[in-house]
This record gives sequence, structure tokens and C-alpha cells, in this order.
Amino acid sequence: MATLLLAIPHLNRTIAYAKLEEKTEKTSLKVLSYNVRVFNLYQYLKSPEKKVQSDAMVQWLTKQKVDVIAIQEYYENEKSQVFNLTERMKKNGFVYAHIVARRQVKEGVLMGLATFSKYPIIHKKEILFENNKSNKAAHVVIKKGGDEFNVFNCHLESMNIDAEKVFETDAHYDEVKREKVRLLKKLKRGFVSRAVQAEVVRDQALKQKNNTIICGDFNDIPYSYTYTCFKSNYENAFEKGGVGLGFSYNHASLFFLRIDHQFFSKDLHIRSFNTMRDVNYSDHFPIVAEYQVE
Repeated sequence: MATLLLAIPHLNRTIAYAKLEEKTEKTSLKVLSYNVRVFNLYQYLKSPEKKVQSDAMVQWLTKQKVDVIAIQEYYENEKSQVFNLTERMKKNGFVYAHIVARRQVKEGVLMGLATFSKYPIIHKKEILFENNKSNKAAHVVIKKGGDEFNVFNCHLESMNIDAEKVFETDAHYDEVKREKVRLLKKLKRGFVSRAVQAEVVRDQALKQKNNTIICGDFNDIPYSYTYTCFKSNYENAFEKGGVGLGFSYNHASLFFLRIDHQFFSKDLHIRSFNTMRDVNYSDHFPIVAEYQVE
């Protein structure tokens, strides 16, 4: 009974059963967030015939009926006919972009974060983390009609879980045991790093007066400090607009993880939320939510 009582406060973080209000004529913003796993670039380089899968993924992305697309593990190659994302997104209406490079591979080629919008981006900012030079966040202000929206795109430090090693059979018991010890150490370092990164993003978000959306790959579950850090000041889109469990990690052994999130300021109303589990291009599922001003 005691265990059950302790679990009750976290129930709404686990299962959603939202009943949404009718949409009004007020301004809304539909945001899709997606960790694209560098558009499966590494698989493509190993097997050129997998170009079809990468191209299909980009085509799917460009055709989404949303206002904003926030991408983590973004890859851009201006000379490629597959990975020339900025050009392809513009042709499909996403004419405004803010791209933050995690690293510049070479001229015209980069990896990092990208935020694309069909509406003007009137402010852009890169958010750095002192404890990690690879992971970053970005802030854009989007003007739609007479309203402005603050959209934060985050990619916090990875869990670094090698699921194949962790879930190997007892035939490799000693190696599995060693891997689990290594995993615990990695998880501890990750929890600490993400906590610091979450606080940096939250503090930047709190400087904005209203209409704030924080989305991305947080690499942390709903019961973590990272999640609670944002829940203290913001609503969670899945909790307020979703249905079911909303698992967002696309891996057979770790299917039960919800590590991609969207949070929003309490002056916004959520109109819809969906974890797009039928989209299997990446090791994450896209999540999409629509928000409306008061």
C-alpha cells in the first residue's frame, strides 16, 4: 500500500488520458520535435543502397503539416542531393531556419541542431553547456500573426546505453556484468550532466515573458531531476494532451523509455499531442503538439 501511495504522484507522468477543449480562432503553433539520428548517415555510408531510406526520411520531414520542426542530431551537406536539408525544407515552405553546429565537419557540412519555421524567426540564440561541448540548445522567437512564440530546441547529454551488450544472454555473463557496472557509471555521469544542462535551459526560458515551448531529446525519463526541473514551471505536452504511455525511444529492448518531451508555459493551451510511433526511420519517434495562445 505504501508503494502504491508513493507512486500516485507520478501516475500522470506515466499514463495520459487527456480530454482537450474545442479549438478557437486564436493563434496556434504546431511544433514537431524529432531526433533524426543524423538521417541514418552512417548506415548510408556503409551501404550506399540505404540512400533510399535516408531520402525517404527527409521527404517525410519536409511534407509535415506543422509550423515548426525542431531537429536534434541534425546533418547538413549543401552539395548532397539527399542531405541538402536547408534547400529542401525551403522548397516545402520552411523558409526560416536557425542551425546550430555541434561541429563543422568541413565547409558546407555540419552536424548539430536545427529549427525550421514557416513563419518569421525574429530572434536566434545558441545556448552552450560548459560541461559538454557536443550537446547544445537553441532559442528562437517566431512571429505568427500578431503573436510571438519562444521555442527552445534541446539535445541534452546522451544516456550512452549499449542495449545489445546490456541485454546479452547468460552465455556472456561476465562481460554482461562488466557492461552493467560500466553502464551504472555512465548513467550517474549522465544524470549529473543533464541536471546542469536542464537548469541552464530552464533559466534561459524563464527570462521569456510568455508563449514558451521547450522541446527536444532530453535523454531522461519522466521521474528524473531533469524532467522535474522543467515541470516546476511548465506543463508537459504529453501529460496534458496525450493518450496512453507515449514511449518515444524506438528500440526493441528499451521500448519503454519516454525521453523526448515538449514542455510549455502555462499561458498557452494545448490543442493536441501525438507520439508518432508509426514513423520508424530513426531510433526516436517524432512527437508533435499544437499550442494556442489564451
